[in-house]
Amino acid sequence: MQGSGTVTESVAGSFPFLRAERLLFAAALLVLALCPFEGLEPLASFPGQKITNVELALLILLAGFAVLRLLQRKSWISASGLTLPALVLLAVLLLSALLAPEHQANALKSWGRLAAGFLFFSALAGLLSSRARLRAALATVAAAASAVSLLGILEFLQTPGIEQVLSPFRDRASYAGALPRAGSSLQYPNIAAMYLEVAFALTWGLGLELGRKGRIWASRASLASCSLMGVCIVLTLSRAGILVLAALAILAAWQGLRQAPRAGRLRLLTPFLAAAAAVALLAGVSQDYRFRLLGIDASQWYRAAYRVPQGLQMEAGRRQAVAVSLTNEGLALWRSQGASAVRLSYHWFSQDGSTLHLFDGLRTELPIDLAPGDSAAITAQVEAPAQPGAYRLVWDLVCEDRFWFSKEGSGVAHTPVEVIGASAEAGTPSAQTPPRSRFRPGRWELWGIALQMFLDRPLLGVGPDNFRLLYGRYGNLPDWDWSYHAHSMYLETLAAGGLLGAAAFLWLLVCWIRLSALTLSAARRRAEWLSTGAAGASMAILLHGFLDHFWSFTPIYLTIWTAIAVTASLSRLGRNED
Repeated sequence: MQGSGTVTESVAGSFPFLRAERLLFAAALLVLALCPFEGLEPLASFPGQKITNVELALLILLAGFAVLRLLQRKSWISASGLTLPALVLLAVLLLSALLAPEHQANALKSWGRLAAGFLFFSALAGLLSSRARLRAALATVAAAASAVSLLGILEFLQTPGIEQVLSPFRDRASYAGALPRAGSSLQYPNIAAMYLEVAFALTWGLGLELGRKGRIWASRASLASCSLMGVCIVLTLSRAGILVLAALAILAAWQGLRQAPRAGRLRLLTPFLAAAAAVALLAGVSQDYRFRLLGIDASQWYRAAYRVPQGLQMEAGRRQAVAVSLTNEGLALWRSQGASAVRLSYHWFSQDGSTLHLFDGLRTELPIDLAPGDSAAITAQVEAPAQPGAYRLVWDLVCEDRFWFSKEGSGVAHTPVEVIGASAEAGTPSAQTPPRSRFRPGRWELWGIALQMFLDRPLLGVGPDNFRLLYGRYGNLPDWDWSYHAHSMYLETLAAGGLLGAAAFLWLLVCWIRLSALTLSAARRRAEWLSTGAAGASMAILLHGFLDHFWSFTPIYLTIWTAIAVTASLSRLGRNED
């Protein structure tokens, strides 16, 4: 009886901690649910730092977990074969940030995100103390990713009002030529693809595991969600996403032949068949998708040649019909009607071309669709500037709400114009700022620059996240897009952290791969599928990492650390069960 009373007292004494841990687990689920819905507008701002909705939820979780561990007199950091290499990597990158030749503040801020991700991993791995909690976490990921996928599909279909729904989460829509790309609530379509690839693998494993346990409707719902994610990955137009789906299909087929009963093998592959059907349908109906899939340079899709007057005289502020001949010298069909119709327009510059007076000219529809190589005569409507003087009329084509041909690499045509007559309005002609041309460095170019940065600072690199701030200088560019990364997780790490950072990162990856392989091998003996999903998520991250870099984005680094935490938790739970 005395022993029984001692046990009862022990349980009662730990009850507040159990309640606190449950609350913290709910906070972790909130982070997972909010993860792909990070708002652009911060909830709070401090000098040099803004706190978003996702970061606030993360801070609450981390603070609560730290207090709980302090009261329990337990270590914050969960014991795992991944902990030591992760800590070494953080130490090396901190040193790299402190010794960065420039942009130290940015490097330290990036390091802070990496440290927050590691702390999230430690908290989540500690809270995933049972298979029931693990399934709840994966179900939360599945629900959030399903919402992202549905929004992405509606975005691709150009559903009315969808841009207003997505505007709190990202700056603008993205297109590949005239074809919309499904970015959903993530900042960019490739980021959406990366998030959904990980969620796809985890949800797929969850669906099969629920089926194994006899929860048929829950299993079907999970696999239906997985199919939705697969279709949305295809609609992001991410070629790396399609390659990852193909690799996951191979893993699924391999595991299915070894582990699944024959009657359930087709169900196992259903999400992959849905994604394959989406690829086939898009490739059949969209020329831009075929160009994208084949990796054809986007500057070759839409190109034009013009035959225009060598000189004009126009009345100030008046409209005039001008004869123009157009030739399609690109690879894409120019449609005369519909959402992606091509129209003739123009820009007004000063005579020497130094000052832009009007960028958006009147539109003139094409009389017919123009296939590559076709030409057409068109009577353009042009409105002269309100002030008399000498001008340059620059002819350009536009795919409405998508792109201007001149900004995609196509040439333009020029007509000198003398504007005569009385001024149509008082004052001098106003100057405008033209939309910025998009410089799109290719992956080979960015990879070469990353290697140059590494050779300049081989030991500790240029500092975390500093590649995007420096690559233009290495490429001799007067101006460049600061949102571009090295398009390779491995080369970005090499440039950012040098040999020491790359070695520590490689150590972490090797330990992660080894842990995934051991967990997968042990799970096969029990015919358990959660580990297969976790291994697929790891494979998705490692494969896509050859072509993109995502650690700087809050939704993605949290998702990556979630996949690592799931692997670590499955390994621990498997050892306890064995």
